[in-house]
Parts: sequence; structure tokens; C-alpha cells
Amino acid sequence: MPVPTEFRFIGGPAGPWRITHMSAVCSEGLPSAERLAVLDGASLVGEPAEIAWTLRGVTSNERHVTKVKHDSLIAR
Repeated sequence: MPVPTEFRFIGGPAGPWRITHMSAVCSEGLPSAERLAVLDGASLVGEPAEIAWTLRGVTSNERHVTKVKHDSLIAR
């Protein structure tokens, strides 16, 4: 079984993606950020002060596949 891969979604002044709109669904929401970077979790050690926020996640598509599809993916 593949090991889940950690990713970081980083809002701040740098990154290849431009953030055009942010709105909170509940609670206060995140601080404003101009750009978004999506990085492999291992590629960023520490977090520079200029980062507005970081969201962490892992790949976990296991719950979205049938047993047959899961076995096919593992075989590859």
C-alpha cells in the first residue's frame, strides 16, 4: 500500500497561483493572502514569517474506490 503523501497549501506573498477571492464559510476564516504555493510536505522546513497561513493535507483517495479498483491501483 502506498504511503500517503503530505502536501502544504501556503498562502502568502509568493507562489505560482494568484488568489482572486477568499470568503469564510464559518468562523472568522483565514487571513488575506495574495498568492498560493502547493508544496510537497518535505520540501518546506519551518515556515517563514511572511506566510499568512498553511493548510496541511495528505493524499487519501482510498475511500473513493471500490475494492477491485483499489487492487488495480496497488498493482501499478
